[in-house]
Amino acid sequence: MALLVSACGSSGAPAPASHAPASGAKAPGTATASPYVLHVVLGLTGQAATLADTEQKALNVYAKMLNAHGGIDGHPLQLAIQDDENNPQVSVQLMQQLYSRHLPVVLGPTLGETAAPDERIFQNGPTVDYSLTPAFPPPPFGSYVFSAAVSFGSAAKATLNYVESRGWTHIAFLNSTDTTGQSADAAFSAALKMPQYQNLNVVQWQHFDVNAVSIAAQMSAIAAAHPQVLISFATGTPLGTVIQGVVNAGFKPPVITDDGNMTYAEFQHFTTMPAGGLYIASGAWGAASVMPPGPEKTADETFLKAMQQNGIQPDVGDVLPWDPISIVVSALKHYGLNATGPEIHRYIEHLSNYPGVMGVYNFTQNTLDARQRGLSTSSAYLYRWDSAKKVWVPVSQAGGKALPGH
Repeated sequence: MALLVSACGSSGAPAPASHAPASGAKAPGTATASPYVLHVVLGLTGQAATLADTEQKALNVYAKMLNAHGGIDGHPLQLAIQDDENNPQVSVQLMQQLYSRHLPVVLGPTLGETAAPDERIFQNGPTVDYSLTPAFPPPPFGSYVFSAAVSFGSAAKATLNYVESRGWTHIAFLNSTDTTGQSADAAFSAALKMPQYQNLNVVQWQHFDVNAVSIAAQMSAIAAAHPQVLISFATGTPLGTVIQGVVNAGFKPPVITDDGNMTYAEFQHFTTMPAGGLYIASGAWGAASVMPPGPEKTADETFLKAMQQNGIQPDVGDVLPWDPISIVVSALKHYGLNATGPEIHRYIEHLSNYPGVMGVYNFTQNTLDARQRGLSTSSAYLYRWDSAKKVWVPVSQAGGKALPGH
């Protein structure tokens, strides 16, 4: 529970505000005072519904555990969750309504396609928006928008580090045409210009619409180029289209995708897998077994234990909201329940050495990959889906270099 409710005194956060915390604070124990309402927007229906459903369950587990240990200064945390249907127009409407209420902080949305337009609403404050997706262009440094998990830039570098360490030199891309795919295109294009990846050759770079029912033409072009690995960043139901296309084409090389797909609910729908295996680039949350001892490993093990105690086999849907809500609660415990948006923003902007489930956060990093999310390539790992055991197995070191035998 220390991970859940600590104020992280060594975090590097600013000194407490001059005003006192909200009245009614109680001794540690079950929270019984008036609730603190935290507004959340998730895509509970539509393209990424399986991911959002898992996020919702994890947020409810977090609130339940926090409230059982006194809540926030004796006040229970209450979640007010709305569904944006993974639709950018609906999401903008909901977010504008929340913004107009001058709330200090909002969590969400789920998908990069909805986060991109939402970012423009909150960018200049005073409401903080902590998005639960990495799949949109990084907000400018100092923005009131923060983004969960490792960026696509970090995921791209970790992926290429893994590819290179495996000795694969010929790569093909098949990305979706939505914000997720566009962000992936930009991230990989930038990374491939770096000197350490000059030995990698892109033999095909294809795209497909998220509503497409077939990618036969794209797979035909890709197969003819004989790549050693296929990289396909497409979240939710579009990944099913990719897998079916890969299988139908008899494509043998491995496939690497983004961690928006790293949910058990989604994988239950996949009856077949690519012959070369399916790999995913994600944060540190599932890599405790290959980590050295330290705060990061402890944070991961604490999270896994908390999930298991609630009968949950955790996946990325449980992880994506866990660190954001933990950080927001940490800010509220630091400044008090009357914390304003600018205070929460200032707290997060100065947060460093914060051991989360996705990695150790340092929001003072003003690099393209790390800004407004606090994580960099050093928090990214590669995982392989084990079809027999139905789990993701870490196959790389931090940063993506392949583990021996993987």
